Amino acid sequence: MAVIGKNDEFLFRPAQVTVETDSRWGVTALGALDATGLPYAMKPAWPDFVDSIGGQACSGMAGWMYSVNGEVPMHMASKHPVKTGDKVIWWYSRSMDQPPPRWEDLVSKK
Repeated sequence: MAVIGKNDEFLFRPAQVTVETDSRWGVTALGALDATGLPYAMKPAWPDFVDSIGGQACSGMAGWMYSVNGEVPMHMASKHPVKTGDKVIWWYSRSMDQPPPRWEDLVSKK
């Protein structure tokens, strides 16, 4: 699990988290975010849409996206199951076309 902020800074460095089956979001990509302990907020109009993480809120077309094992799912994180060993990355994207960060690059980043 890793979370990358607006300025490409780590909000949560690559590390293992434990996602409990009975957690609020279950064993999903959103459950993995919840397991980091970072503060986050959902968009009131769309309760499955992450509006901010660590105080960094979506703005216009920029906002939070996630990937699992390098792939960007086309559904909400609360619906995407994860399993042991999956590499989940949340990042603040400047556009829908921005590719996800690569896990290997994050692990080697100081």
